[in-house]
Amino acid sequence: MAWLTAILCATLLFLLLLLWLQPSTKGLPPGPKGLPLVGNLFDLLRYNPIEYFTLLSKEYGPIFSIQFGLRRVVVITSRHWMQQAFVRHADTFTNRPHGTVMHFIGGGKGVVMTEGQAWRDSRRLLTLVLKEFGVGSSKIEDYIGLELPEFIETLKKEVGKPIEIHPDLATSVLNIVWHMFAGERFKTGDPFLKWMVTSIERTANLINQGSFLNFVPLVQFIGTFLRPRAFQVLFSLVYRMMYFNGVIRQHRKQLDDPTKNMDLVFAFLREQKKIEEAHQAPGIFTDSQLRWLLSDLFVAGLDTSVSAMRWALLFIVKHPRVADKLRDEILQVVGHDRKPCLSDRETMPYMEAFISETLRYSVVVPIITHAPSHDANLGPYIIPAGTMVITNLHGALHDPNVWENPSEFRPERFLTPEGKFFKDENLVPFSIGRRSCVGESLARAEIFLFLTTILHTFELKPGVDPLPPLSYVDGLFLHPQPYKIILELQQPRHRPREPEKA
Repeated sequence: MAWLTAILCATLLFLLLLLWLQPSTKGLPPGPKGLPLVGNLFDLLRYNPIEYFTLLSKEYGPIFSIQFGLRRVVVITSRHWMQQAFVRHADTFTNRPHGTVMHFIGGGKGVVMTEGQAWRDSRRLLTLVLKEFGVGSSKIEDYIGLELPEFIETLKKEVGKPIEIHPDLATSVLNIVWHMFAGERFKTGDPFLKWMVTSIERTANLINQGSFLNFVPLVQFIGTFLRPRAFQVLFSLVYRMMYFNGVIRQHRKQLDDPTKNMDLVFAFLREQKKIEEAHQAPGIFTDSQLRWLLSDLFVAGLDTSVSAMRWALLFIVKHPRVADKLRDEILQVVGHDRKPCLSDRETMPYMEAFISETLRYSVVVPIITHAPSHDANLGPYIIPAGTMVITNLHGALHDPNVWENPSEFRPERFLTPEGKFFKDENLVPFSIGRRSCVGESLARAEIFLFLTTILHTFELKPGVDPLPPLSYVDGLFLHPQPYKIILELQQPRHRPREPEKA
């Protein structure tokens, strides 16, 4: 009988261990029941995380909790709950969850994965530099204007041929931000830059913030880095850091040169020098932090704007009626004697509506994660410190309770009956709150000027028949399926007649 007693005791201990390890649901939003210890983790092997979270929100509402492994996760799928968490409790929800692939790769450095004072100092410095370059004002148009003419001339050499536009587009967009951050620019067709763009896209496709691998300790890293091309991604990350080291060394040599213009690296190194001379603790002002800050900005400055424009150009060739309306509006406002400018936004309601619908439909950054720094009351719920809070932006911007026929691409949803553009408060593609995208105004300016200039210069036609479906390549950012377009030079046309007043 001793063996039976031993088995009973072992079983009892195992059950007690299960109860002890099981995450508590006390005070959390409702959600689906799961298996002991693993919860609903294996559902992520069957479903795409975006689709899975959206499906659950239909059953449990715009805020729910779910267990993945030993982690209890809260998922938000509406602007209302985003407002409650990230605006009303802004000081609380500025942390990032630990133990994820993103946190492991970044080491909690840079600006995306930092927390507390390190994040505040990094954000403050970045905001200062962006303001210095005129982001948020018409001055930013000068910097975008340095790249646009060369980009258009490059495209003119490809007229009549099926091309993938995004490599040249990426070069131009990256040059805008890289001039601000490192005082450098790359030449069109630069092989190093092309390699860098490809490596960044591979890195973004390797990471999915809502995937199965984020919730299984150890397996998450083995599974991530044994995936195809993972070692290429790791090599490119190391090589990118070596390149940033060279940028930092070059700036340090020229730090006391008064003829050098201010950029992010100079601003960072000058602050670092002041702290060293005052014999103070360095805080965030270390070379390691600067490398990761540059890496974050390199990725974010490239992928968000470029992906949005890739979607926009695909929508244009897929919807000829929309393309005609855009061209007519540009011709009516701009004519043939000048190029589009930022001030034209006020008189281009259809273009503004088109950009808004592009950002809503594509949702380039579909999932964003936060974590409260301490236990937080969120409406009737209590969210424990460190809980992973997932914002399902894709679900929020495709919610049929908010957007009529959300799977339909329709710019008119952002126009009044009189044809005027209006800003819908539910459109939050860059998130909201203190951790919203610091470069939102820059991205919007780039998208407007690039799209209007392209359409002012070229007529766009499908490069292959049929075009790919409007489905996305899953990852950290949502890219459209690869496609080609044919560019033809716009022929001078008469301005469309203005509608007669009643």
